[in-house]
Amino acid sequence: MINHHFIDTLVLLEVLLDDYIYRISPSKIIVIVLSISTLIVLAYTVWVFGFHVVPHFDLALSSWAIIALLFLASLLGGYLTLQKSINVHIRRGWTLITLAVISKLVGEGISFIMVMTPGTISNSFLSDILLSLYYPLFFAGILNFPFSPLKRKDYLLFLLDVAIVMVAVGMVFWYFILMPITLATETGPARIFTMAYPTGDLILLTGLVVINQREIHGINRVSLVFLVVSILLASIPDAIYSFMEHNQIRSPLSNLNIFWLASVLCLIFATAKQIRNQDMDKPFTAENLPVLKRMLPPYIAAGIVPVLMIGIINPNAICQPQFRGLLVGVVVLLVLVFSRQHVVLMDNYRLYRFTRKQATIDGLTKVYNRQYLNEVFPQEVEEARRFERKLSVLLVDVDRFKSFNDTFGHVTGDNVLKTIADILASHIRQSDILARYGGDEFAIILKDTDLKGAKIVSDKIQMAVASQSIADRPLGVSVGEAQLMGDQTPENMLEEADRDLYQDKALKKIQR
Repeated sequence: MINHHFIDTLVLLEVLLDDYIYRISPSKIIVIVLSISTLIVLAYTVWVFGFHVVPHFDLALSSWAIIALLFLASLLGGYLTLQKSINVHIRRGWTLITLAVISKLVGEGISFIMVMTPGTISNSFLSDILLSLYYPLFFAGILNFPFSPLKRKDYLLFLLDVAIVMVAVGMVFWYFILMPITLATETGPARIFTMAYPTGDLILLTGLVVINQREIHGINRVSLVFLVVSILLASIPDAIYSFMEHNQIRSPLSNLNIFWLASVLCLIFATAKQIRNQDMDKPFTAENLPVLKRMLPPYIAAGIVPVLMIGIINPNAICQPQFRGLLVGVVVLLVLVFSRQHVVLMDNYRLYRFTRKQATIDGLTKVYNRQYLNEVFPQEVEEARRFERKLSVLLVDVDRFKSFNDTFGHVTGDNVLKTIADILASHIRQSDILARYGGDEFAIILKDTDLKGAKIVSDKIQMAVASQSIADRPLGVSVGEAQLMGDQTPENMLEEADRDLYQDKALKKIQR
């Protein structure tokens, strides 16, 4: 009986705690965590630049600061993963990132105890393992974000871009960090873990390229920017520290500590922004940013290789006039080739955008045409199933349209269609898709909307249209709704919406 009562008590406490967590205002938690985190980073920065830093005391202070920030980051990350209103794929990604932070937190804690307790070396192996786990867990979290599926040609381009960047960055890491480690006399686990940290930075930079080159749904834009900055701020000081260690450069780490603290602070801001602003209407996609965003990383990577080669050539050779002339020629040639390629790519991109627009936009109403609807509707259905979202479609038919054409001519009929299209566009969200389905029919894809929400939109549209008139004749539309259910195809949804449209017309006693 005692055991049963104890279990019942634990279950009750879990339910109460769960209920309490969901009732806490996210704004209060975010403000508290952000305020404390920012104060920690600012205080340490003022300490470094405003006072004479004592190395031993700075080691303790920086360790406490990083441990405190990692604890706050894990706390906020755990809170995010409990928010059931957030997409399950987003929560899964942040869960892995939070586990990475917790792993680093425990590793830093063990390392701090070892440093502060002379002679304690028994837990060094465990500390290195936990600190090394940070990188694959963080990268796995990024890969779990809901990326849009790529077409075959886009997927190949994506893989090539990632390969170009990672080979170039890998060359830099190899020459300055990994090769000195392999040539060092150090052996055993210590050597393995020494190579693990710069390799982990290379993994995080791969994640950065993945974020830059892929379309992600459901991630707040500002949150994603903070996440990218966090990766950069962590990778730069890690690489510098590894270079210093293996070249036996002894220098205070206070400035690097600021980078590490700022990296965790950016991660906290990314988590807080994702909790506070869950506006998923418009995805963070590469098309929302200039095309240069996706083209720039391969250019930078291609430029790294000759710069690296120039930097490691024998200084005596650089002094020779023949070599200097060749070097200038190589640099000029690289600039010209990159500039030429950039102009060609930009022209191709502008041509693609123009032809794409001409092929997908209805010339009269300036909304999408049926060809675009047939192309994008299956993709929306696939994404709705994949990410477990609701999806609805509306079919809108203009009432008595033939009468407008017969009585007032086709010019007036065209004005009716343009007016209806403008009204429809003004009563849907930017993320929804409006297309001219046929002669006097329009189709609207409503994302993250169930049948009840679709009917609300339908009623608003009918009321807005009814308030307008052309040639002293009131306008009207009939609307049919359908929601994605089970294994329905886009054609099934349109057929269901069409049947509902007929019923709407029948109720108003209007001949189709």
